[in-house]
Amino acid sequence: MHKDKRIWVYTGTPITGWIELDANPQTRYIAASHGNLFQLHQSGQIWRYTGVPHTGWFEMDNNSQTKKIVATQTKLHQIFQSGRILSHFV
Repeated sequence: MHKDKRIWVYTGTPITGWIELDANPQTRYIAASHGNLFQLHQSGQIWRYTGVPHTGWFEMDNNSQTKKIVATQTKLHQIFQSGRILSHFV
């Protein structure tokens, strides 16, 4: 994630190989694992990238108590302000 909250992916082509996937200033965290890309917004919304830049995001959850997300090989972990952790299979 860029410091201005834009999310980019590198395609392997030198110099011109960057594609912008999202430019939402509400992005708090991103997490990636095994071809999956997720983002957490300031509001607590969790989004999964579906393959289309800017419009290809599927809302997985919307909980204002979500503090952070962490991706592992098969799961996305949602960490709440209380310390509770919820795991989603991906």
